[in-house]
Amino acid sequence: MEIVRRLRHASVEFFTLVDGEYQRTAEAVAGQRLRVDQPFEIDLDPRELLP
Repeated sequence: MEIVRRLRHASVEFFTLVDGEYQRTAEAVAGQRLRVDQPFEIDLDPRELLP
């Protein structure tokens, strides 16, 4: 998972290992929901990471 947090901006990218390479499998910016269930459940809006 990569989290980018800047003043009034946050984004999250989730990567999955596929055939020895990481591939982006989900992404969201502030105001959108990032939802994944593997390898564990994640449900968040990157806006929640802002102060």
